[in-house]
Amino acid sequence: MHLFNPDVNYVAVINIILVGLFYGIYVTKTNDLWTVCGMHSAWNFAQGNIFGFEVSGLNVGVSSIVDLNLVGSDMISGGTFGPEAGLIATFVLISSIAIVFILDKKGYFTK
Repeated sequence: MHLFNPDVNYVAVINIILVGLFYGIYVTKTNDLWTVCGMHSAWNFAQGNIFGFEVSGLNVGVSSIVDLNLVGSDMISGGTFGPEAGLIATFVLISSIAIVFILDKKGYFTK
């Protein structure tokens, strides 16, 4: 759904795929779809309504609690697409996927 949003780039596409993998793996391991729905909603809400960033390239057009501007390299910060198009998000997503696998291996998700 986000592939045709304004200012989409290669890192954004990779991160969209990674977040889909993370959410899918999480749901598969925990049988809990609601947590994934909450994570996605909280991410979008925080980006637009709290920090004032673009949400997947879209300006949500609401006032935010904090009005931050991304500076520096677009590859790191995500630029005008928002933080989910930056390499920092790539690192966080890969780490999150690894953490779910580690917790699963340790039996954290078994009842």
